[in-house]
Amino acid sequence: MLGEFDETKAGEVELMIAEELKVGATAEEIEEFFEKHDITHSYDEFSQRYQAIIRDVPRSSKANHAIIIYIYVNDQMRLQEYEVEDSFR
Repeated sequence: MLGEFDETKAGEVELMIAEELKVGATAEEIEEFFEKHDITHSYDEFSQRYQAIIRDVPRSSKANHAIIIYIYVNDQMRLQEYEVEDSFR
């Protein structure tokens, strides 16, 4: 049970990605998405994915809640799939 934590936030981020980025989106479109939403990100060439962490999501100070985003790309740097996960500490 997460109590006061915002359990819906990862789902909101996933929905935002689904609405704004489609399979086949270019690296430029992916990076524009992150910049538009002021999400710090990086590209991991070994895993062929963009990765980002949205920190400080909780509505209370009982624990740290973050959202982890992975956007996987193919050899042409086009979006293949993505994952959005909650992370608690």
